[in-house]
Amino acid sequence: MHFPKCYDINDVAELEDFYEDFKCSLVKSVLYQVMKSEGKVCKDQIDMVKLAMEIAQRELLPFDKKVDLITKGKPLAVTLK
Repeated sequence: MHFPKCYDINDVAELEDFYEDFKCSLVKSVLYQVMKSEGKVCKDQIDMVKLAMEIAQRELLPFDKKVDLITKGKPLAVTLK
């Protein structure tokens, strides 16, 4: 039996986990829609797709590479302007 993910948002670490899972779900959704449309993207969606691809690439990095980026002052977090 599988249960849905749940988070105690009063716990800062779990809230951060929720944000990460939400972000990854959004990225997967955006990239899935691009694949489904065979790569055809409207002009106004190009920035969102680029951002989704950047986040996906960073999420796929091995843990030690993520640590290297953070310690070199390159945050993993990406935000929309």
